[in-house]
Amino acid sequence: MSEHTVTLNNEESSCKVHLFGATVTSWVSGGQERLFLSSEAKMDGTKAIRGGIPIVFPNFGPWECGPQHGFARISWWTVSLPPTKLDNGDMQVVLELCDDEITRNMWDYSFKLQYSITLSGSTLSCELNVTNTSTKPFDFTTLLHTYIRVDDIKQTTISGFQNCAFVDKVESNEGIEVNNEVKITKNVDRVYAGTVGHTV
Repeated sequence: MSEHTVTLNNEESSCKVHLFGATVTSWVSGGQERLFLSSEAKMDGTKAIRGGIPIVFPNFGPWECGPQHGFARISWWTVSLPPTKLDNGDMQVVLELCDDEITRNMWDYSFKLQYSITLSGSTLSCELNVTNTSTKPFDFTTLLHTYIRVDDIKQTTISGFQNCAFVDKVESNEGIEVNNEVKITKNVDRVYAGTVGHTV
């Protein structure tokens, strides 16, 4: 663990997490890097890290209260559980972000985010828990905005969206996916609703 990063390792894989934004910036499995990280990514805390697995909270997209995608990805997180080997042999680190004066100036709510990052064999698992630490209710949106590295984007297909409604941000339209596999042949920025099961 360095001043700004945490690393998890086991015999089959490794991952690196930057404390700025709690962004997973690397996941190596089977000897290959599985995440995309832009060569232009700033790692100095001046802006959100471009690539890896940024955390979106408390808002997805443009936000009238603060920066696009909220403040979680541009906040410094703390380590609540340092890299630890669990009883089952998995390696895990837990990071935490709580409300402070900066977040309350944008979004006046009390909260605690706990982000568990676990390596189990060649598998990376990320789990984000949101806790309201006051009696004042709040609404939020959150997601792990994963940038997956692929060898050739034009050879990439994604399944699991057939019959799901989508909003296409590139072409500014909406529709229902008719294909079992979505082939990526150009710039794509879509949000699908109503997916079933695990979609990767």
